Amino acid sequence: MFIEEDLRPYLGTLIRVGEVSEIHPERGTARVVFDDDDGVVSYELAVLQRNTFDTKDFHSVNVGEDVLCLFLPNGASDGFIIGSFYAGEIDLPESTEDRRTTLFKDGTRITYDMAAHRLTAVIQGTVITADRSDAAVTVPNALSGTCTTATVKASASALVDTPETTVTGNVTVKGALLVKGGITGQGGLAVSGGAGGKAATITGTLETTGDVRAGNISLRGHTHTAQGEKAETTAAH
Repeated sequence: MFIEEDLRPYLGTLIRVGEVSEIHPERGTARVVFDDDDGVVSYELAVLQRNTFDTKDFHSVNVGEDVLCLFLPNGASDGFIIGSFYAGEIDLPESTEDRRTTLFKDGTRITYDMAAHRLTAVIQGTVITADRSDAAVTVPNALSGTCTTATVKASASALVDTPETTVTGNVTVKGALLVKGGITGQGGLAVSGGAGGKAATITGTLETTGDVRAGNISLRGHTHTAQGEKAETTAAH
């Protein structure tokens, strides 16, 4: 398609390439310098966004960024920055068609790999990955969450791998509890129920520094009454 010679100068004033010289994120605008016009600087131009009404999206261009500008026919004061492009020695964040990456100036990188179906976010040491079957979060310091209720549901098993675990509230275990290490308690122990009416069954030696009571009978303080030579003593009382 050929453009008539008399239209070229006109179109050259409507579509222009320049470099961002000044930004105003609070207004969503920026100013652009045009090297092809002796360094003329534009008025504030609106930076084109994807959505600006009920659903809103915002990003600002950067000073020094090469941009494409579209001006309205009524003058150079009315126009838009419709996009930016890679030029010169600027490195692309990705060089494959299967990955879409956003690289922020603080080093944060968000990548979606369409071939592997994997989303990866790297935020200065914190790494979040997720694909169709697995998800993982790695943080250098602390991980916290606040909610009304939380449910962790695993069809096979769940593992908490840490030297120390603290639970600040009550704990209810609805299944069997197996402890392979020692048990230390500081607030007392109360056990009820159990198979065959037994609240507790201990295999091995039981040691205590205090007394043991069965009903109202004390192990240390109970007595028996002798009933004569070779006769059995009475039951403990």
